[in-house]
Amino acid sequence: MGSVLLARVSTSILQSMSLFDDPSSVCCFHFDKPPLLTKPPELPLLDDVADYGEIWIKYPLEANPLPLQYGHIFKVMVEFRTIVTDLGYRLFDPLRSKERISFQEAMEYHSKLQRWYESLPDPFTAQKLVLPIHFLLQ
Repeated sequence: MGSVLLARVSTSILQSMSLFDDPSSVCCFHFDKPPLLTKPPELPLLDDVADYGEIWIKYPLEANPLPLQYGHIFKVMVEFRTIVTDLGYRLFDPLRSKERISFQEAMEYHSKLQRWYESLPDPFTAQKLVLPIHFLLQ
């Protein structure tokens, strides 16, 4: 894929997924309301996290800048929000909110979250967390 086309695709994906990845989707649990966006955009996430770019930060006591692992952060947060939004919509959809969630459904969501957690990239495992943004993933 050409670099200009890749930049446009990356920008479109970042913009649409950033709207979906809005933390207010998690607030639906506080207010017992369904999420405003019920499913992620139809644009697929890019396979290569390097295509999302990188953000480097410089701490005063460090000699060199450190990467935030932005591509990984973006991808795993969107995957997490997809699961949480689906659960929020299931719980608070006006047409289904009177139905209790079954044990089987709860276990399916638990399995999805467990698979998500177990598939976190190496820099985000509990033993290797370094930067404050990484703690959000835990």
